[in-house]
Amino acid sequence: GFLEAGQADIDRMKLEIGALEDKHANTKSDSFLDAVPLAPDTQGVLRAGMHIQAQSGDDLCCLDHLLSAMCGTGEICVKTSRAGTLSVEGILRYKVDAKAIHRQSEAFRKHYSEIQAEKLDHPSVPKIFGCLPLEETVALYAKVRIVLAAVSLIFLLLGGRGRTEFSGAKILEWIQFSSTITFSAIGVWGIKQHRHGRHDIFRAAGDAAVHSNQRRSGELDLGKAFQLVRDAHSAQEWLDMLKHGAYGMALLLLWELIELLLNIPIITLELVEADICGSYAHGISTFSSARLIPLRPQVQMHCSSADLAVLFSAGIIYAIEAYMCWAVLALWHEYAFGWTTTDFRGAAYLALHPFQESSNFGERQPLVP
Repeated sequence: GFLEAGQADIDRMKLEIGALEDKHANTKSDSFLDAVPLAPDTQGVLRAGMHIQAQSGDDLCCLDHLLSAMCGTGEICVKTSRAGTLSVEGILRYKVDAKAIHRQSEAFRKHYSEIQAEKLDHPSVPKIFGCLPLEETVALYAKVRIVLAAVSLIFLLLGGRGRTEFSGAKILEWIQFSSTITFSAIGVWGIKQHRHGRHDIFRAAGDAAVHSNQRRSGELDLGKAFQLVRDAHSAQEWLDMLKHGAYGMALLLLWELIELLLNIPIITLELVEADICGSYAHGISTFSSARLIPLRPQVQMHCSSADLAVLFSAGIIYAIEAYMCWAVLALWHEYAFGWTTTDFRGAAYLALHPFQESSNFGERQPLVP
């Protein structure tokens, strides 16, 4: 692709170089020169390529660096020699447009940077439920919970029946739904803050890399990209947006854990009040007896197929809520430390205290020294 952009005669190159390979295909040599991998001209090309790499600010010497070094004079020279000797039999010269190759190389770099920047701009690479992106799924979950809690509050405000008829249950539901709306909204706000902060940092880092010939921002992680723009006028604002994202997710995680624990007695009361498996009738007949050991037979608990279906559904719903707590923890850790995992086997490596100092980016590497 680069040689085609440089208008090189590729067909001629294939024909002539292929003929040389066929000519020397059966040539055998036991000379020690066969053990020398690089000729002097090749070493010069490598040195020139590494010089171009240093000017570009890249960590590795890549093909485009070497190609730019080879084509710097406007032609590619191929020296032919007999196997096992340093004697030059001839030189094959191929005209190329060095500027066109350079433009093609820059276009390739830009395209590659855009691809990498798109990946880095969405740190939700880890998946939950096996296929769903972490950040987007948590954001959607929080928004759905806001809508459901708001509908429930309106229903209660219009005099609707609560989840249970036990004393004080309606007040607890008001508190639960209000808190769900509040903390879920904080979580959505935190996700948006972190997204906007990331986007601004990568965009500014890309501009800084272009003007200073630094390494392309698309090949940097968020911490290194921030180092390129840490002296910018808006750097502190971007850093605050990243921290807001971490603290927003920490508050959402705190409420999710509290609600998960509160749902245990609430779901239990709902099941008892619905007389699932005859639990309500069994409880009334047992605790209404004046004797410690009732004289009459008590109502026995038994589960029908419908009761089992209700219990199974309740268990599935609670398991999903518990799993989403794990997802929120994983996303908070991504925001606070720059890495995460949704694999339960890696849970021991996640810091489980959401209100610790979260200015560290990377496991123990400060985002701002």
